[in-house]
Parts: sequence; C-alpha cells; structure tokens
Amino acid sequence: MPTVFEQENFAVKVYFSDTDRHQAPHFHLWVEGESVASISLLTLTPLVGGPVSRRIMKVLEVRIEEIWEAWHECNDA
Repeated sequence: MPTVFEQENFAVKVYFSDTDRHQAPHFHLWVEGESVASISLLTLTPLVGGPVSRRIMKVLEVRIEEIWEAWHECNDA
C-alpha cells in the first residue's frame, strides 16, 4: 500500500485496486503506526474507524488534491 505522505505522527496510504471495481474513493489513515480509519475522498468523513482529530483533518483538507492524484494513480486502469 503506497504511502501518499507522512506528517508528524500520521500517514495517508492508498491501496492499489486489485479488481475491476474498487470501493468508493477512499484512503487509509494511520496514526502512530496503527490503521485508524478509512476516509471518503468525496466527503472527508470516516467510512470505517475514526474519529479524526481536527489537526489531522486540517492537513487532509489542504492536501486533498495530492491524495486524489494518488488514488487515481492506483485505481485508474
């Protein structure tokens, strides 16, 4: 699972699609080496896990285009 970026104590990762249809666009948030949430790229809300701190959410909002680009690289055929 490629790491899109790491900052302070958290990382954003995106899985490669191994099927023709991946789930709704989302990414995985890891905090201190632990997977804590799968987050929708469309709404920036947790699909699984959470909650996400405001500090981390602000970083995700600023870097959303970078996360979208990584998701497309991993999931567009």
